[in-house]
Amino acid sequence: MGRTRAFCQRPYVDGLRDTHDNRRKESRAKAHPETIKNASPFSEEIMPYRSDGRRKYSIKFHIIFVVKYRKKLLAREDIGCFVKQSVEKIAETSDFSIEVMEVDKDQLHMLVSTTPMISAFQIVRKLKQQTTFEVWKNYGDILSKHFWKEKTFWTDGYFVSSIGEVSEATVRKYIEEQG
Repeated sequence: MGRTRAFCQRPYVDGLRDTHDNRRKESRAKAHPETIKNASPFSEEIMPYRSDGRRKYSIKFHIIFVVKYRKKLLAREDIGCFVKQSVEKIAETSDFSIEVMEVDKDQLHMLVSTTPMISAFQIVRKLKQQTTFEVWKNYGDILSKHFWKEKTFWTDGYFVSSIGEVSEATVRKYIEEQG
C-alpha cells in the first residue's frame, strides 16, 4: 500500500503532464484564436443537446410507417387524426418524444428524439403495436372491410434514418410538406 501511494504522488509526472497540456493549449490559442471561444462541441449554439447525469446527446430519427397494402386509410381525416393522437399519447409515457409528425394518404412520417438507451427498433415496435391495437379498438368495423384475414394495420417493414447526414431543418421541412 505504501509503494502504490508513493507511486501515485510523484510530482514530476503531474508537473510534466500539466506543462505539456498548457503548452498545447497556448499554441492552439495563438494559431486559432476563434476556436477557443466555442471550444466545446456540445455548445448549445451549435445544436441543442439533451443531458442526463454524465451524458450529453442528440439522437434523432426520421421514421416512416406505411399502411398495409398501401391502403389510403390515413387519408380519412378521422383515422389520420386518431393515429397522430395515439402516437403522441404513447410518446408522452415513453423515453422518446415526437418533434414533428404528419400523415400522408398511406404513410406516417415522424421526427423522433430519443435517449441513448433506446434503439430505433424499440421505438418502432412500441408505436406499431400500440397504434394497431388502438386503431382496431376504435375503427374495427372500417378496418375489417380492408384487412379481413388478420388484425393488422402497418406493413411489416419501416424506414428509419438518423438525421446526422442532413440538417434537422431539412427533415422538418420534408415531414411538414407530406400530406
